[in-house]
Amino acid sequence: MRTLLACLVLLLATLPAAAQEVLVIDQGRLFIESAFGKRVARQLDEQSKALTAENEQIAAALRSEEEQLTNDRATLPPAEFRKRADAFDAKAERIRAERAARLEALRSSQDAESAVFLSKIVPLLEKLVEERGAAVLIDKRSVLIAAAAADITDEAIARIDAAIGDGSAQEPNP
Repeated sequence: MRTLLACLVLLLATLPAAAQEVLVIDQGRLFIESAFGKRVARQLDEQSKALTAENEQIAAALRSEEEQLTNDRATLPPAEFRKRADAFDAKAERIRAERAARLEALRSSQDAESAVFLSKIVPLLEKLVEERGAAVLIDKRSVLIAAAAADITDEAIARIDAAIGDGSAQEPNP
């Protein structure tokens, strides 16, 4: 099996790039290393940090409120304490739900940005495939062996950056 793989690698390595009918691309790198993906990562990181800071402030306020409620327990009639404890529990649950919704909105924002990126790069990738005379473009994770010349990720990133930049400006689709 190793001999077969070695032969395939040598065969692929000796083929000129123009003779290849299959190109590969690293989809993960395409997004992460593009200006667009870097901008999205920065924005999501900033939003995530802000959300974490808010969560920490809210948690500290809830801890303080809970401590006060615990301290008041000794002086409050049981019915009044139960009423305040139930109100605190309801407040804490509402806040948890709001925080979870904010986190989900952050994830949805990332998914939406990925969809925008994909819609903008498909024409660029189609042009690359056409220029190379290839019939297929496959994600690198689906390929067992490929010659280095078949990987167009770096070229695709350069073209994407040139065409759409970081995506923050409303630039026309290529």
